[in-house]
Amino acid sequence: MKKAFFTMFFLLIIAGNASASELIDVINTFQADKRALRNTYTLRESQEFYKRFTTFYENWREKIKASEEMGYGPHIYGLLGTRYFLRDALGIAAGINEFSRQSDMFYMANYAQTINVIGAIKTTKTDSWLESTGLVLKLYREKFGSQPIAVSGSPEPLDVAATLTQDGKYLTLSVINATHQNYDLNLKGIADKLVENGASYIISGTDDMAYNDEQHKNRISIKENANSLSIAAVSAGIY
Repeated sequence: MKKAFFTMFFLLIIAGNASASELIDVINTFQADKRALRNTYTLRESQEFYKRFTTFYENWREKIKASEEMGYGPHIYGLLGTRYFLRDALGIAAGINEFSRQSDMFYMANYAQTINVIGAIKTTKTDSWLESTGLVLKLYREKFGSQPIAVSGSPEPLDVAATLTQDGKYLTLSVINATHQNYDLNLKGIADKLVENGASYIISGTDDMAYNDEQHKNRISIKENANSLSIAAVSAGIY
């Protein structure tokens, strides 16, 4: 019987208070370490494979906990009522990418405490709005496909994951740019077709410390655009 194990969501909280450049360095290091390990243990259903990857994720979890640079934001909304920034949204999107790529091992991943307490939705007595992290969950639930397909090449420093929709009719790309400069995404053989026929849904802001609050609920928002493979700085999007 196929086994499953869980990562304690370290990729979902990896953004914290790290700068965008630190975030992409951490993500790239994690991906390189994981890729090297997967190349070593090619028999994915073996006991040794699961044992070694469990240790791998536990070690990375400890690295994240030990980093003083990666804590929660200010508790504006009560105990652990954390404010989330755009950089946190990029971390959530990177986690979703990773879960998609590893969906042969994951059946389900849960997001705890949706409202206020470390939540993606914040409320007052009379109002509510989506945090940057909530916008990612909303966008990816609505637009990201459910059938992962392999991405080859070296898209770094961009984080790229690809899926097909459940009916197989549409290709969707999740692209995260955690740096402070724009990048062009080069897709061999299909770039022109995507630009001509596709659409893009982008979460971005003025900088990686932008956030939504009661007075500015849409400082960070989802913007639908004509498709472009020029990937905006500090952004997460579905193409």
